[in-house]
Amino acid sequence: MDRPGNSVGQTRRGRPAKEWGADPVISFRLDYDLEWQLEHWRSVQTRAPSRSRAIRVLLRRALAAEKEREEGSKSDQ
Repeated sequence: MDRPGNSVGQTRRGRPAKEWGADPVISFRLDYDLEWQLEHWRSVQTRAPSRSRAIRVLLRRALAAEKEREEGSKSDQ
């Protein structure tokens, strides 16, 4: 029951509703060798990024390189 003078009402317990703009969580498994390579790459960076950020950076680089390679092969034809 609401307290007197409380027009808002009782809040729900538990995890808050998804906020707009929140990034989805994606999980996956890495073999030990790939995890070691990722951690090594992070350690040699000037400011070591978080593991999540490192994965995002490397994934974006790989996708950009793939796109450039595809565009380069199309222009060669």
